[in-house]
Amino acid sequence: KVAEYELKKTRIIMKKDKKQEKERENTENEIDFYDIMLEAIKLGLLPRSS
Repeated sequence: KVAEYELKKTRIIMKKDKKQEKERENTENEIDFYDIMLEAIKLGLLPRSS
């Protein structure tokens, strides 16, 4: 019984980790996107929207 409970707990933790990993990736992609946009604006490729 205890082993079964531990297994479930481990699975839940792993699911949480996967979700956090995905969120981390999304955040990194967003940061990259903003960096590219900022560079483009600096270089005058994009009009700066006020």
